Amino acid sequence: MVPSVILIVVIIAVVVATLYGYDFGSAGGRPAISSWALQNGYRVAKIERRDFLRGPFFISPSFLNVYRVTIEEGGAGRIAWILMSFRHKILKVRWEDERGA
Repeated sequence: MVPSVILIVVIIAVVVATLYGYDFGSAGGRPAISSWALQNGYRVAKIERRDFLRGPFFISPSFLNVYRVTIEEGGAGRIAWILMSFRHKILKVRWEDERGA
């Protein structure tokens, strides 16, 4: 009886820690992306964290975050793929409409 209670508590703790870590990792990326956009004169329409469909960064390590960002520029939408460190530093930006992206 006691081992099964301990197992349930451990499973719940792992699930909570995983969900907290996911939210913590993605929350810091949004302000960094908004700041980058403001510095470059862009207006952000949408920010999506990508864990599986990682665009041009599909072979990057899983501890690096990938974001697909829709930028409104001159009345048209443009897609930027942003590779970010776990400390929320932007490492690379690739535009979807450029060659190689």
